[in-house]
Amino acid sequence: MNPASYTSYRYTLLMTILISSLFFLSNPASALPSDKEQPINVSADKARKNGNQGLTIYEGNVVITQGSIRITGDEVAIYDEAGTVSKMIAKGSKNQPAKFKQRPQPEGTDMIANGETIEYDINSETLLLLESARLEQDGRITDSNKITYDMKSTVVNAGDSDGRVIMVIPPSK
Repeated sequence: MNPASYTSYRYTLLMTILISSLFFLSNPASALPSDKEQPINVSADKARKNGNQGLTIYEGNVVITQGSIRITGDEVAIYDEAGTVSKMIAKGSKNQPAKFKQRPQPEGTDMIANGETIEYDINSETLLLLESARLEQDGRITDSNKITYDMKSTVVNAGDSDGRVIMVIPPSK
């Protein structure tokens, strides 16, 4: 890599991190406290459970709800560790991405995440959005091939070596 392109890469990376950090700074969001206390409801065309592996695969128009959380996809894998759901991986397609929606604050707006693959780690409260990834809240939009969102700290990391990050930040009210 020549020095000019390296400098350009560093500048782009720095700006991406800076803008990503500002993305949610003015509106901190975390899960509604009551979401984790609610039962997980699953609706699908088919289900396949492997109790030894702690894995259940749901297929066909999958809809999962838990409090204000709603996850949809063509296929969703739910991982169970010692009787507790630890992770969900939803898969969709480019034309019909998997979706994750949650109302972080009772009076707030929904946080909406889309991607061909969405990994929701319940224990760490993180979302990993892959391929055709989009994260929206309060008019703020981030598009990229890869987005990682820490729901507790509201830190967004977007971008990978295969594509650009596109962000929309609305004017102040």
